[in-house]
Amino acid sequence: MDLRIPSGKYLKTGILGRFDPELEIEYMDRKFQETRIIAILLGFASASLAVLLWSWDWAIDSASADSVLWSRMLLGAVLAVYPLSILAGAGRKFLPWIYAAAILITEGLFLYHLSLLETGLVYGIAGFMYWFILPVFLGLPYSRMTNVYCFLAVAILPNILVYAGISQSFELIKYNVLIWPTCGIGIMITFMLDQLYRRIFIYRREAEELARFDGLTGIANRRHLMETGDRLLEFCRRHERPISIILFDIDHFKQINDSHGHLVGDKVLRHIAGILQNGLRKSDFPGRYGGEEFVMILPHTTPANAWLVAEKIRRRVENTPTKITEDMVLKMTISAGVSGRYPATEHVQLEDLLKQADDALYQAKRAGRNRTEPVCCSCNKIA
Repeated sequence: MDLRIPSGKYLKTGILGRFDPELEIEYMDRKFQETRIIAILLGFASASLAVLLWSWDWAIDSASADSVLWSRMLLGAVLAVYPLSILAGAGRKFLPWIYAAAILITEGLFLYHLSLLETGLVYGIAGFMYWFILPVFLGLPYSRMTNVYCFLAVAILPNILVYAGISQSFELIKYNVLIWPTCGIGIMITFMLDQLYRRIFIYRREAEELARFDGLTGIANRRHLMETGDRLLEFCRRHERPISIILFDIDHFKQINDSHGHLVGDKVLRHIAGILQNGLRKSDFPGRYGGEEFVMILPHTTPANAWLVAEKIRRRVENTPTKITEDMVLKMTISAGVSGRYPATEHVQLEDLLKQADDALYQAKRAGRNRTEPVCCSCNKIA
């Protein structure tokens, strides 16, 4: 079963489901940013708890408790390295290694710590379950397989240490009977949390897409258009580059709706939007301004070149009829108004450019439609 999301990417459902490579990177980036604070808070909480459980040492061996306080402090210090590394801005590629090292080093220290307490190796077996809680939460920012490997390493490490001669009196049979089911539960929780985050990611992405893009044509809606336009204009101001705007309007669109109905009108709008998107540069940004009006923002483009772009699109629309049904084809035309600044200056606002493009569009319609008009002002003439 596949779940469609607006960008055309897919999530294969099931416990092993993944996005395609490009979307997987976006998912992991967002997941890291949103869960790092959880890892930081729980990392410090775990470090504090490792020290505070000194009270447990008193409960089983009050005579030796004072002498092992240093070991508890060391456990807390090692665990604190992980959240401190996140706060310090350690590289993403290094953090999973720091995370795994902190957990495994403290687990080995805990085994040694138990050997310092009378009956510690007997009563401390259940304490190893604590290390299976850590990857569930401290490992949230990372991939599920990173956490699976960490779970397995946590389960195996005491076996390796005991066979290596450290704490040979530790009862591995009891440990393994208790720990491996716990390990399996931890891995299952990790996969379930990953699936939950993936679905949250999809739903949030859908909401963002709906908030930014026009549901009928699939291109930017007016709000997203204005927000992006302001950013592009600021970029052109900062680098003293030109910026231009084209405002398109479908000629006689009301007559289409009145004669053929709104469903046909919707097909025409989608057809025009498709032409606007075809062959754009990466920097060009089209959007639906409202009704039958479309806007294209062209950073790094002089008004003269924007006029050429508008003419190219106008001719393409004129020469590309809209196929409604097998027996019905509508020939459409558009009018366009062009405005721009070369270079963009501080006093230029997006609303000013849109107003000038609208004035030019009005002139195009007055002159008979199916034409492109530049704005006529001393700072914006087009040769």
